[in-house]
Amino acid sequence: MFIADFNQDGLLEMLFWLRQYQSTLISDKENIGFTFEKQWFTYYVEQAVTKLQPAKMVKAAISTELAQQLLKNNQLTWQDGYPQDNHICKEVGIHDYPLMNYIIDDTIKTN
Repeated sequence: MFIADFNQDGLLEMLFWLRQYQSTLISDKENIGFTFEKQWFTYYVEQAVTKLQPAKMVKAAISTELAQQLLKNNQLTWQDGYPQDNHICKEVGIHDYPLMNYIIDDTIKTN
């Protein structure tokens, strides 16, 4: 998820970059984890505020090509989106776990 005023019009925009992965078979010993299947984007723009109405986000159409260009123009990558880590809360405290462990996807770099 990316939140910014991408088009510099004074109104916020939210871009959700969604990716779908398929788990590999247990019998596949060479590719353990998940393989990339597809991606898509969902886009929201802030409506202008009036004195009588508070601001709200409205879903807007965006093509995959335009969304990718928007990210490129703003020098944003998958790793720059929110969340950037995975916190699992337990009674004892907060533990950090890799957000994308065992992902097989040539388009992103994982640790």
